[in-house]
Amino acid sequence: MINKRVGTNFLAEEYQEKLLKHPTWKIKLFIRDVQDTYGVKITRWQASRAKKNALSACAKVVGKQYESLRDYMYELKRSNVGTNIFLKLKPHISKPIPQFHMFYINFPALRNGFLHGCRRVLGLDGAFLKGYCKVEVISAIAKDANNQMFPVAWAIVESESIESWSWFLEKLMNDLAMERGKGWTFYSDQQKGLVPAIAKLLPQAEHRLCARHIFTNWIKTIKGSPLHKLFWSAVKAYTKEEFENSMNKLRQQSAKAYTEMCERNVQRFCRSFHTKNACTGVTCNNMAETFNSWIIEAREKPILTMLKDIRRQVMSRMVEKKTQAMKCNGIVTPRIRATLNDNKQATRNWRAIEANTNVYEVQHIHNSKLTYAVRLEQMVCACRYWDVTGIPCEHALAAICAKSKIPENYVASWYKKET
Repeated sequence: MINKRVGTNFLAEEYQEKLLKHPTWKIKLFIRDVQDTYGVKITRWQASRAKKNALSACAKVVGKQYESLRDYMYELKRSNVGTNIFLKLKPHISKPIPQFHMFYINFPALRNGFLHGCRRVLGLDGAFLKGYCKVEVISAIAKDANNQMFPVAWAIVESESIESWSWFLEKLMNDLAMERGKGWTFYSDQQKGLVPAIAKLLPQAEHRLCARHIFTNWIKTIKGSPLHKLFWSAVKAYTKEEFENSMNKLRQQSAKAYTEMCERNVQRFCRSFHTKNACTGVTCNNMAETFNSWIIEAREKPILTMLKDIRRQVMSRMVEKKTQAMKCNGIVTPRIRATLNDNKQATRNWRAIEANTNVYEVQHIHNSKLTYAVRLEQMVCACRYWDVTGIPCEHALAAICAKSKIPENYVASWYKKET
């Protein structure tokens, strides 16, 4: 039965917040939700009119928040000295007032924390806002000493393009003194405009592509679990020999799979081609993707509310991580200690033979042909795990234990509790 007391104005007010998050909500779902919530039926005309009124109100809320961005920028600069914020507007042909284009933000605590305690590695990614605002958030995310997400800077842009990514990178380069990118490493998917922007602005940087993103596109035409396993075997190989072995097996099983993988520029996403400067062995852009998931609730809100929520989330996270760091015991951080313990368990399979001062030949106890050269002073092993990650591998730990040294002292400084 239709309840005429449930008017369109009442529905518009009650459903404004929900429609702000889900502006494309279908009429039939709207009608069903009203019936489930209030126990009454409404007509399609009532639902359509209520949705129209609610979206009109949403537009006013969103419009006011865009108008307040400049005030928000000045307030943050006043209350948090050293914050770098930039608001870029663009003229609109049919409107006298310039329209929103891009908004960049970098807090001094994040900037200083990154420069003093994080590797020169950044994950770059973009994500759509999920509600009424049809813009995107793009971000630069690092990893801290415990190999966890460390937000550095973010921006709200109309859309991902070479213009928006170039503008974002220029601001980031100035904040972090990147110059031409020498010694820096970036992870990214193949976002529109990002690859050429990095190539132009940071030509000396190492740009790694997300292997998971490559794999998702690759399996659209390449089917079969054995081939998929060989893909990841090649991607995760630390040495060129292991990479070539996996690629040869892939070619033997499917020439098409091999060709299509090679065409995707394996040097950009396979671990055996990674330099040791970054001190990380990850092959996916998980740090940036984690940030996008972490702010998923904020992304449903109008732009100003979203920016405030992200700031509060980051602020709380910094306090929480600092508290955890003060409580953790030992020289290295908890996650790195866990990795060391796992690697220690595997040392039972290896025998270290001293070849020179701090130089060892590490041999497998069941396969004498399987050997690795370990140089403790240089902190390198022929398997390249230690070189790439900064964490001693099982072969290195066998040599370290043979010399009666403390394994934690051979971990890269980026992973120390002090850092």
